[in-house]
Amino acid sequence: FPDALIRGSSTIIDSHSSTTVTASYYAGGLAGLNNKEIRNSYFNGSVVCLRCCGGIAGISNSAGNINGSYSTANINNDGGYGYAGGLVGQNDGLVTTSYATGNVSSNNSQLYSWGGLVGYNSYNGSISRSYATGNISSDSSGQRYYFGGLVGLSEASVANSYATGNVTVTGSGQHPYTGGLLGYNNNIVNNSYATGNATGEDYVGGLVGYDNNCSGCYVSNSFSTGEVTADE
Repeated sequence: FPDALIRGSSTIIDSHSSTTVTASYYAGGLAGLNNKEIRNSYFNGSVVCLRCCGGIAGISNSAGNINGSYSTANINNDGGYGYAGGLVGQNDGLVTTSYATGNVSSNNSQLYSWGGLVGYNSYNGSISRSYATGNISSDSSGQRYYFGGLVGLSEASVANSYATGNVTVTGSGQHPYTGGLLGYNNNIVNNSYATGNATGEDYVGGLVGYDNNCSGCYVSNSFSTGEVTADE
């Protein structure tokens, strides 16, 4: 778990780092794995990794919270079926009052889930009062899946949050889901919005690329204002 400061079951408070983090797996500016709490901290370096890359943490698990923190780092996901986010690659915990401003990009042909804030918001996770302003971009062929201005693949609630960056997925690929806010929604979205443009290949939406028709899943009091371009 390469990281700038720490990994595991420690609390990170009022801390920061500005280094460059380069790793194969689970790379974060402050923690490779967050198993407790990161609060009032920031990262303004850069992250390059193969999978599970994030500006603050590569993975924040179900016991991990990120509160009042931010990253300005650009994230480059160089390969593998992984997750990349401006703040967290994979979120299994709570992200609140936090933000990311860096871009997330790669030209690799095998990608899974990318987001301006969180790559994968798992069913144990939650995002509230947070935002992302960076652009998401991928230009390659191969198997690519979920891209969102805030979250690529979300299986947990997103509330009172927004994204302003453009999401651009070009080149040939396997059915990517592209959304200004979420690439794929499998839970609840409430009081949230996206203003960036969404450009993709198959399932493209200004707010959500694909909204799954699951029991209890819905989008409410949310909107998008960006342009949508789909190139099937």
